[in-house]
This record gives sequence, structure tokens and C-alpha cells, in this order.
Amino acid sequence: MVGLLPKLERHVTPWFKSPGDLVVLLGRNREELGGSEYLKVVHGLVRGTPPWIDLRLEHAVQQCCLKAIERGMVRSAHDISDGGLAVALAECCVAGPEKSLGVRVELPEMMRQDARLFGESQSRIIVSIKEGDLNRLTGIAEREGVPVQVLGVVGGSRFIIQPLVQLAVDELQSIWSSGLERRLQ
Repeated sequence: MVGLLPKLERHVTPWFKSPGDLVVLLGRNREELGGSEYLKVVHGLVRGTPPWIDLRLEHAVQQCCLKAIERGMVRSAHDISDGGLAVALAECCVAGPEKSLGVRVELPEMMRQDARLFGESQSRIIVSIKEGDLNRLTGIAEREGVPVQVLGVVGGSRFIIQPLVQLAVDELQSIWSSGLERRLQ
């Protein structure tokens, strides 16, 4: 995909930038695993109903994120797609060109654990922001009709999704950077 950035200085990348930044979910998690990487890789199944998409919500989530970026409050933004929330969070920790940053996230227990971590529901973006920008982001989200949830905080040397996952970011970085090489062997 190709697009134009009206203000190049407002470009946003997917990796976490600074310890202490809040990790925020724009959009809504649903218990949807049909057609997911999780079903394929873990259970060897290529089936199920693919995630449902609400085009109005998709537009609202995109508008919310773009408006927050335009106002200079988004430090990183990453869509949630293949692999779900857990994979997107891991990529935010390790995809940057500099030292990788950890994250500590607590997910509410409102659905099955595998669906929370690996569901591929549509219309979701993870953003990181300074704590002081939370009220401004929440205001934009409310005006756009977008669910918003603080998931956790950036920092440390571990990738933590309480109470399910705890890994050293260095280990995660090694797995991520050598995945293709290992797959081709």
C-alpha cells in the first residue's frame, strides 16, 4: 500500500519508544479464532468463520488513530492482525532499530485465554502514548465512538502478559529475528 503523509514529522512506527508510555487498545477484542494463525499453527486447523468486520467501527478506529497522530500524541501504532494481540504486542517490543523495550500488560478475563491472546478480530490498533495524553486520546475515542482500553505500560526487559506470558525481551528478539532462517532449514 502506498500513501501520502502530509506532515512527514508526524509519521508513526510500530515499535515502543519510551519506558513509562501507556499501551492502549483502540477497538474491541472479540472471541474470534476462525481462520486464525493460532488454529492453523497450534491445532493444525484451517477452518472456522473468519473475523467479522463492522465497517463503521473500522472507519472510526482509523479516524481516531489518525486524529491522535495529527495531534502529536501517538508515539507508536500497530495494527492487530495475523497472530492477534499477543503477536502484535511482541512485535512492538522487538521491531525497532534500537534497543528493544519490554511491556507489562494485564488483560481482563472476559473471554477464553487463547481468544484474548491470539484472536484476529478486526478494527484494532495498539498505540503507545505518554500518560499525560490519556485524557486527550480518550476524548477523541469517545467522539469517534471507539472503545478504548489501557492495557499496560512500556518498560523493562521482559514481555509480560499477566498472568499468562513472561519472556525476556532478548529471547523474544532472538526468536523474531531468526524465524525465517529457522523455517528454511
